[in-house]
Amino acid sequence: MHTINAVKRITQHLMLGDFAEVRRCCRRADIPENVAAWGLATINDTLTPQQKQSVNEAVMAGHNGWKAYYEGDYVNSLQFFINALNGNSGERIGLGLAKVYTRLGHWDTAKQWLLHELPHARQHNELFTQAECYGALGEVFLRANHNKPAYECFGNAFHVLPKGSSQREKQYNYQASALMRTGNEGLAEQCLMSALYLAADKQTDSVWHSLARLQFLWLQQNKPDPVSEHYPGHLRQKPPTGIAEGFLMMGLAFLANRQARRQEAVGWAEKACACFNTQYPTEAYWAKKLLCVLEGGRPTTALDRVIPTIDPIGPLTLPDSLIEAAWYGIELPNQGFAPLGQAQDIATLWEARRLFFI
Repeated sequence: MHTINAVKRITQHLMLGDFAEVRRCCRRADIPENVAAWGLATINDTLTPQQKQSVNEAVMAGHNGWKAYYEGDYVNSLQFFINALNGNSGERIGLGLAKVYTRLGHWDTAKQWLLHELPHARQHNELFTQAECYGALGEVFLRANHNKPAYECFGNAFHVLPKGSSQREKQYNYQASALMRTGNEGLAEQCLMSALYLAADKQTDSVWHSLARLQFLWLQQNKPDPVSEHYPGHLRQKPPTGIAEGFLMMGLAFLANRQARRQEAVGWAEKACACFNTQYPTEAYWAKKLLCVLEGGRPTTALDRVIPTIDPIGPLTLPDSLIEAAWYGIELPNQGFAPLGQAQDIATLWEARRLFFI
């Protein structure tokens, strides 16, 4: 296949967020090696040694940045993304920096990078990247307890996605999170049911995220039921990442504790710790604190042992964009996880859930 046509085909799938089609396209025998390497690097997929040689240093730095991010290695991820930025790689680097800063609690800096990235994605008609940026911006606002702009961002992400995108179920989950925070619990549950319906049999990760959110919604409503008893068939297949499963285990731990089943709560908290592990260090810190309290102890590990101390670096300038202008002035904390560090009992650890994307 001619290089230009190959790039166009892969770009179409990238626009829809259809990464499975990108992988299939890149593995075709008639796709040029350098184009296949570029496509796989863009979706953070595994590259062969030969493919690594065929992409430039900036693209490779961005690829390594995403790899380190998903491994929970935020310091190295940050350095890779900065190197990619210095090398003028345009492969979602602003988004990558924002995601790392979000995980480190530097939420205002994360917001700045997303507001920097959005106009670029819009200018190049990168619809899926726009949706990712709006979703990430909504997540930052949600963690910082700015629920109205969070819901607006999730709505923008949903509407900018092209028809036929395989990402709709994720967006329903995101909207449900914001609706839970604003007290629209009935509508939140409708969104979660829509996500479950769309994700069933094809997006295992979204299924688990839906049920984890549903468990926390039921806890918020003081319902006594575990979702695992109502949706056992949806949980037969393990999710590809541990974070959704870990959140569900945390919800079940809080539920068991409310019902004075302390040992069962300990078991769920232990499972949450195993799910989060080193890949999600801040979530693991939350789970370990809960486990310590359930076992009658007092958490002593300081937050700075988990979240490295860094000086965040924001973009030099922010573009003039009337579309996002209302969000520029919303000040967010750059030590967002501080309340988690101070949490020492069940009540404050329950409140700490708001710091996470649940």
